[in-house]
Amino acid sequence: MIDPKTVLILVPTIDGRVESGFSGGLASCAGSGMFGGIEFMEGCSEISLARNLLVHKFLQSEFEWCVFIDSDIRFGAEDFRLLMDYPQSREDHNPDAPMYEVVCAEYSRKVDTLDPARFGLGFTRIHRTAFLKLKAADDDEGTPRVGEFIHQGNLISHFFPSGPGFNNIWYGEDGGFFFLCHLVGVTIRIEQRTKLVHMGRRAFPYVGVTGAN
Repeated sequence: MIDPKTVLILVPTIDGRVESGFSGGLASCAGSGMFGGIEFMEGCSEISLARNLLVHKFLQSEFEWCVFIDSDIRFGAEDFRLLMDYPQSREDHNPDAPMYEVVCAEYSRKVDTLDPARFGLGFTRIHRTAFLKLKAADDDEGTPRVGEFIHQGNLISHFFPSGPGFNNIWYGEDGGFFFLCHLVGVTIRIEQRTKLVHMGRRAFPYVGVTGAN
């Protein structure tokens, strides 16, 4: 079982504002002792940069797990429990259950006509070994899979590339991250039991699959 004290929540916010449903979920999880710390990134409208800077802080910390929760996601403590594979009771704990390096919850996009976002970072847990694997990986020509850049005097790893460049396909920063994970063999599980709501011009609820893993 994951020790909640080893979990750091990472929240990118453009202007510091968050949805009330996000605040309620965070308060509920905090009250139940479900995580050990939280980092917000305010004032950065470039989401790829914001995520990279948050992960830089995470890797400099003593935490083992980071959990990205976007500020426009409405969630509850049960959603967080499912994401973290926390047992409902001591008797439910299975020490032999596989421990995935990344667990990503599906959630609805802000457009009714599109399928849910399966590989989005809006509600995703990541173990630090996933980032270490990415940093250590080279392509067939010996070039590092993950680039680096200087930001405010710090050397930052670029784990969330976006734009064209992978098989002539456009990737957002989340798609770029998961593509890199696929290349280096990071283990990933998709969570479909949560009941997240993606807040936009209105609420976009996600209806998952009962009992899905």
